[in-house]
Amino acid sequence: MTTEVRVERALPIGEYHAHKSLGSTDLKTLEQSAHFFRLLRDGEKTRPDTASLALGRLWHTLLDLTPEVFGERSVVVPNKFCLASGGVSTKKEAKEFLASLPDDAIPVTPDVSEQLGRMLDLFQANAAAWDIYENLVHQEVSIFWEWGGVAVKCRPDAITGEGVLADWKSTSEANPLADFGRSVRKFGYGLSAALYEEGCRVAGLASPPMHFVVTSTTSFETQVLTLPPAYTANCRDRLLDLLSEYVEREESNNWMPNGYGEINEIEMWGYGKQLERVL
Repeated sequence: MTTEVRVERALPIGEYHAHKSLGSTDLKTLEQSAHFFRLLRDGEKTRPDTASLALGRLWHTLLDLTPEVFGERSVVVPNKFCLASGGVSTKKEAKEFLASLPDDAIPVTPDVSEQLGRMLDLFQANAAAWDIYENLVHQEVSIFWEWGGVAVKCRPDAITGEGVLADWKSTSEANPLADFGRSVRKFGYGLSAALYEEGCRVAGLASPPMHFVVTSTTSFETQVLTLPPAYTANCRDRLLDLLSEYVEREESNNWMPNGYGEINEIEMWGYGKQLERVL
């Protein structure tokens, strides 16, 4: 059962993240470790940042702003301020250069600028990806509702006028058509798809399935991918179980890791509990 649905089309990203409703990242963290979930919720831990995540955010920003606006606002950092590792120097001269830029400027290193350009070229060359992009009517719309007795939220990247739900993804996989499934399993994208599909359904904005528009940061190719319906249904069941677990843990204030006080069987793909999930 669901309750009132609230849709915000211009909510700043900071306000969305600050909202106490649970999002897909929260629920995936809860699945991985209830104890770590509690630490993150209480501000005792921070999530690490990496160069790969930074590139993914820039790619996401490019698509959100449109390539034209991103091109106008991006500034290529001179080589003399760049490190051999690909980052920007923290020396005084580099800091002064960055401070001199307009407030809305997007500084990028020459290597990152080239990567983004090649990613965009092959994104536009994929007719399926470009058709979704050219027919967008909603970007970064925030949806809040109650599901399973829990206040939840989602913020789909893109929704077309035909009700196609899309999620922009970058990956280091050179062949996303064959290998993106590994990232789906590793990062819990199936749970994200289940939450986003439900949010768009109750808000009347889009219909399943989630379309992952995946761009490689190594080969630069883009593929438009969907999950097998049976897999998404399995992820929806897991999501409902997580919502139920969250309610129970909140009521008992028990955030100890699963499996404590028990002897547990190691989960191996295709065996034990994993085999039961597949069947």
